Amino acid sequence: YEGVSATVTFAAKHGSQDLADLEDDLQLVLLDDQGQKLSADLWSADKLAEGKTGTYNAKLVVGKAGTYQVSVYYRKGGGTALYAPIQGLKSAQLVVTADPNAKLHGSFTADKTGLSSVIIGDATDLHLKILSEAGSFVSGLADKLTLADLSDVKFEQDTGEYKAHFAAKGRQPGRYVLKPLYNNKAMAGADPLTITISQNLPEQSKITLSLAKPHLVVPEQNDELTISILDAKGKAVPGLGNQIELSAEPAGLVLGTVTDAKGTYKATIKAAKKPESYLITAHVAGRSASIKLAVLGEDPKHLQASFTRAPLGNIAVGQDVQLSFAISKDSKPYE
Repeated sequence: YEGVSATVTFAAKHGSQDLADLEDDLQLVLLDDQGQKLSADLWSADKLAEGKTGTYNAKLVVGKAGTYQVSVYYRKGGGTALYAPIQGLKSAQLVVTADPNAKLHGSFTADKTGLSSVIIGDATDLHLKILSEAGSFVSGLADKLTLADLSDVKFEQDTGEYKAHFAAKGRQPGRYVLKPLYNNKAMAGADPLTITISQNLPEQSKITLSLAKPHLVVPEQNDELTISILDAKGKAVPGLGNQIELSAEPAGLVLGTVTDAKGTYKATIKAAKKPESYLITAHVAGRSASIKLAVLGEDPKHLQASFTRAPLGNIAVGQDVQLSFAISKDSKPYE
């Protein structure tokens, strides 16, 4: 379509060998139906960039409807040599049609329609499918898609659809009507969505975390995290299971889904492969609580430890003392 980008892929081979590092010696060329180069003010293209070895890609945009031939020229020897057609290379035909807006048909959905303004990271993905008059997916429209009155939400092309991320953070509680537009115009079938952002969680809640095991031995063990949420009177607050977000620093732990049993929240923590001290944090109602978990990589009963102080004997006030704590296994240092 006019003004919509198309991706051009060019594979360079010599026999069965892929030819790499030709980016600076390749030029994308667009020819009209008479075989003449198209005027530069009617089209634009990125420089061909190498992705997979021997495969070069570029995005091409044409501003006028018509039938064109896409080709690649090569500059043998580099430097100031002129680009020339590649012998035996067959051009690819590109048909550009007029603005498709009137013929596009879309569908618009969201993973969640209810968000909370006080839940850290509460958000939903938006899914927009755009089909041509013939019913096939229309690609390359991401930079022309917007949400009415919400300029901060951007669409990106995904497999067979366009996706956007709508977050509660930074927005006031209330009803938001999300209306997708292509070239600032609505599309048939892509009906607006209503998403409600609320702020109705208990105030003055106290969050505490506990672990069934203070440490894990990788890779055999899992742990169970218990999250206690009490109101101002010390009573358990139920119904918050889907509003608790877990995080861990550094990355490596696998954090399970939070379950709710009458106000007692639990989640399975799967051991990381790398020995480390991890900080697990639960976020809810704009507050958070944390607990440390040690992943050891070795059962402590297999290790030996020694603790020493230098100098030995009595010391004077203000004298420096060096403390050493060593861990070994089979008489060898254990790191």
